[in-house]
Amino acid sequence: MVPLPDGTRLHYLHDPSGRNGAAGVVHRDEIYDMREDGAWVFHAPQFGIPFGARQISVFVELADTHPVRPDGYRQFLRWRDSHQHHVEAPQFAKAVATHRPDWLLTLVESLSPDARQTDAVRDELADLLQRLRIRRTRPRPTTPITVIVPAPAQIILGPPPPPVFDAEPPPEIVPLRDLDDIAERGLAGRGGRFYLQTHQLFVNMRHLAASAMAQALVHHFATQPDQERVRSLATEFADAALVRRIGRSLVHAMAWRDEGHAAPFAGWEIEQAVNVPALSLAAEDYAGSMPAAVSAMEKALAVPPLRRRRHVLPRMAQPGEVSRPPPRTNRALVALLTLRATRR
Repeated sequence: MVPLPDGTRLHYLHDPSGRNGAAGVVHRDEIYDMREDGAWVFHAPQFGIPFGARQISVFVELADTHPVRPDGYRQFLRWRDSHQHHVEAPQFAKAVATHRPDWLLTLVESLSPDARQTDAVRDELADLLQRLRIRRTRPRPTTPITVIVPAPAQIILGPPPPPVFDAEPPPEIVPLRDLDDIAERGLAGRGGRFYLQTHQLFVNMRHLAASAMAQALVHHFATQPDQERVRSLATEFADAALVRRIGRSLVHAMAWRDEGHAAPFAGWEIEQAVNVPALSLAAEDYAGSMPAAVSAMEKALAVPPLRRRRHVLPRMAQPGEVSRPPPRTNRALVALLTLRATRR
């Protein structure tokens, strides 16, 4: 249990059986907006629980003096304001994610898939965030740095100073390959989903664009003897290109959202640029990723680059000039004259 200054108490529970994961809002010993099974798994990443939601439960217990009241049938909990909207569990997602205990962070990390193959893409996105000068909006980590010196004293320093321009960190990329995980998060047939609360980008690695690009790369290198390695590299580069397209699209949308950029878009239009359909459109356009992938595979397979024929464009005729076709070369006459000159 984690208490908050306003009297709210956050309850984090773990059930290893994986059958009782849920979330809800508790007020005066009654639970409202109860979310279980698929409904909880779908919203769990907003609460900072991208994996293991079926084993973890979160309940937000409101104080008796909280500005809420139940409706007449005690079916919903409403805010005490002019609109009287329903009180919903995702409204507390940011607080739940911010105050996650250490044991929960360790558990979620142990259940998360290995995302080391996306480190290169994250570095590229970090450079793009610096180049676009997108200001940091997320708090910096406050973990102190401990330095051991030869003297018996121990010096404890604060976090490192920010760079000249403190840019927004790249989002954490979470690749999804399990079909059940993809379906539970509503990403079947879609490219990716970005969670603003936890700054995480979920990518559907089973997207048809990734398999189509991999097949195109295999077809391009069909003459190579080691076809097993060709297929492995094609899948690797197609997956990386998929993550790169979605990530770059997200970063450019974040640049529109930054206050320092005068983008001619309204707030709701910028939100549309980071939603699932927009990221899915970026995932589907893999034609632009083919040249870089082909070059990378040629280097990995040690394939000598093919000689490209030079195509000379004809000279444009000047105004008033009659364009004439270039004279044809009589190859037989040239060969005969060359033979005579050689004999002499």
